[in-house]
This record gives sequence, C-alpha cells and structure tokens, in this order.
Amino acid sequence: MTQRSARGVRRLLSLVNRKQLKRVLSRMLDETEFLSPFGVRALSRFHKDHPYEVHVNGNTNRVDYEPAESTTGSSAGIQTGAGPSGFRKLSPR
Repeated sequence: MTQRSARGVRRLLSLVNRKQLKRVLSRMLDETEFLSPFGVRALSRFHKDHPYEVHVNGNTNRVDYEPAESTTGSSAGIQTGAGPSGFRKLSPR
C-alpha cells in the first residue's frame, strides 16, 4: 500500500490485507489476549484457563500459560523435561 501526503510517500508492506491486519491487531492489542502492562505476551492469556494440549500416539503434550517469570526454573521458560518446542510430556489419560 502506498499513501501520499504533504510529508511525502509512505509505504506499508504486509503479508495480510488491511481487513486481516485489523483482526490480528485487535487480538494482539487486547488485554485479555496478548497485551499486558509490560508489553506483548508470547502466549495468549486465554491459555491460562485453557492450556493448549496435543495428543499424539497416546501421549499428551501441553503448553501452559505462565505469567511473568517461569515457574520451572528454566532460564528459557521451557518446562522441565520439555523438548525444544516448549511442549512437555504428560502421562496418558
């Protein structure tokens, strides 16, 4: 998108169109989702009450929301026993 004004030409390059960008920003700037008083969260606050789980070959892998500092003691914020993806292996249900 190109926009001309008295200040000159401004360009916006985006992988999404204007309508999609508004949808992305509405979630990113929502305090119940990604926006916090300290910046943008890496994981939506929605996951505090709804952890993300993936079930593969009888194993449950889960990503928990941990506000501020990690509770696992890992400097990377990845839970103990987790692989590089940040998932941790849980017991089958």
